[in-house]
Amino acid sequence: MYQNSNNIIFLFENSEQYSLSYVKKGLGELYEIFLENNYLSLSNDAVRFSYTGIAANRTNLFCILPKYLKGWLNSDIEYINQAKQLIKALKVYQNNIDLDIPDAELINYSSHSINSEIALADFILNDYLQNGLWSFIQKNIVNNSENEILWDYTIENTYPIVSKFPYYFDTYSNENLLLTNNIISKIHNWAINYCNNKYSDLLDIYIDIVDEQLLFLEDIGEKSFLLNAIDKELRITFNDRNISLLKALSELINASGQYGENTYTLYGKNKFEHVWEAAVSFCFKNQYHTFKKHLSPPIWANNSGSIVSEKHTVKPDVIRWIVDGNKSTILIVDAKYYLFRFDDINKKAENNPGVGDIIKQYFYEFILSRNTSSADWLKFPTEYINMLVFPGMNIGGTMEIIGSVSIESSIKTKPIINVYINPNILFNSYIVGKIFANDVILSIVTRVSLLNK
Repeated sequence: MYQNSNNIIFLFENSEQYSLSYVKKGLGELYEIFLENNYLSLSNDAVRFSYTGIAANRTNLFCILPKYLKGWLNSDIEYINQAKQLIKALKVYQNNIDLDIPDAELINYSSHSINSEIALADFILNDYLQNGLWSFIQKNIVNNSENEILWDYTIENTYPIVSKFPYYFDTYSNENLLLTNNIISKIHNWAINYCNNKYSDLLDIYIDIVDEQLLFLEDIGEKSFLLNAIDKELRITFNDRNISLLKALSELINASGQYGENTYTLYGKNKFEHVWEAAVSFCFKNQYHTFKKHLSPPIWANNSGSIVSEKHTVKPDVIRWIVDGNKSTILIVDAKYYLFRFDDINKKAENNPGVGDIIKQYFYEFILSRNTSSADWLKFPTEYINMLVFPGMNIGGTMEIIGSVSIESSIKTKPIINVYINPNILFNSYIVGKIFANDVILSIVTRVSLLNK
């Protein structure tokens, strides 16, 4: 556990046990939510988290970081930078969820609102940077301005001096007055300051305090009064930006617990391996959907053959066909969110995948290389490279080969290569939408080819 200077409490998913009494006290009402949803596991008087992301109640803000970071962070800035990366990665994942994967959804809600508080803060702060403080234009009719004269109104409401032509000393015009001090502006003012104070570090958004004299929601009015004011404004507003902002302000009032309610908010993932797999799939430029037709599904038939059913259950994390000059390579990658390592002292592998994962990779290779397939790569001499990729913080570049795994059999098979990927490089690439450069992929392919000879 680590608490930074802004009182954000940092924990680690799965890799460390925490005191049950401390966790129950810190999480408060969140403890039962975590327990009910299997976001933590109990062992005697200790707790492990199986949730990665943000969790907050009225008094505490927790950031539960990925397990591979345990033991690698030492300062406020390192913890904050990893939290920023985590939140940005979760945002990208949220916008690209693969709905075919069970339990793929991101956890994003609050006890009293649809969205999590940090998601609302992200929207409100970015909206403020783009559009400024809430304001509205009040249309007034004023006299003797330089604007275009309202002749019908002027004639009906004033008396002219009549000579050869009528002459009006007083004329009326429309004037638009920009108001920034109404009730909605005050709520918006509070929301910006509240979100900025609580979440700016984690969201990597920094703005100046809008009004130091107005930091508490109670200063503006009672909760029901403020929500009614927002609802009233929503009924007469047709601008898309204003509608979105008003709804976000209403949710934030409910989510923040500023009126003494016991509130909580969650933004994260209970199976972070899905985020790891999504990042690996993107950065390796996964071509699964292009080549899915070459992965024959299991076919189920009854004795008479009157019922024949097939279901696509064969899905590698990454299939990539690479053609480099005269060389053709099929890359088959399994993204493993394991803290895998070789123990040099005890001479054994630790936290390694089970035999089922190894057999599965060999099976993928078997299907993709069979002669009955119509795949284009069968027209060329093609090498099949099988890889398991794990998070590895202790490497200098993007990827590093750390060994292999194989199964002895009468069938001639090549080892499956174990590779560390630097998670910082992986997630930074995933966040900015940049796949791994060809030379990075080709470099690892070349090294694996040499090992297989």
